[in-house]
Amino acid sequence: MKARWFFLGWVCLIIIAILGGIFTRLSYQDYSANATEKIGSFTVLLSGISLEYAWKNVPELEKDAEYVLKIKKIGNSQYQYHTILSQAQVIRVYKGDENLSGKYIYLYEPSFIDFKNESYFAVAGYNIVLIDKEYIVFLNKRKFPEGYKPNAVEQNSFLFVSFLSAENNNCALSKYLLNNSFQSEILDLSSDRHIKYDDIKDLEVVATEKDQLEYYNNFKKQVLELYLE
Repeated sequence: MKARWFFLGWVCLIIIAILGGIFTRLSYQDYSANATEKIGSFTVLLSGISLEYAWKNVPELEKDAEYVLKIKKIGNSQYQYHTILSQAQVIRVYKGDENLSGKYIYLYEPSFIDFKNESYFAVAGYNIVLIDKEYIVFLNKRKFPEGYKPNAVEQNSFLFVSFLSAENNNCALSKYLLNNSFQSEILDLSSDRHIKYDDIKDLEVVATEKDQLEYYNNFKKQVLELYLE
């Protein structure tokens, strides 16, 4: 009798392990294949840039970054749970390991897609990088807990610098599109119309107030002057 219960117990454990593996794999499902044609109509949910918990200038931001790079996004992104994984080529290294120049890295972007609820979360004003566009970015190498064995992509992955506090995460200030213009668009939240991803997909930053956009553009001006002289 004891042997029978022991056997049944092991069978149950094996079934639980198999189901756990299935659900884990499903939780990391890559939606990239159908993302392009779907997300344009998704509703935008957002939080704005915080001025209270922000860096005062670009040198303060650079101090918190292990890497300052000029990059260009290549290929499509992978839409994962609470992040978007994008591959980019390093064009120039301003701070950090100069051996990265010309190589390919992976960026975990803080904004993300919720396919179940058809929503795009623009976290702290951050908007995702665009294919074939060049940016200056402020990054930190991804860290792992002791004993964890990262795969090849994880070993070559980076996170955008954030001003971490209990209330805020100003990741939008870690990315600047390299062009000769400064954004003027501010989202109007007073309208009853839902803002769709197609409405904001080309915006450099998702700002909801004038002072947020002025703050971002001031930082961009400093970045262009410091790194593109």
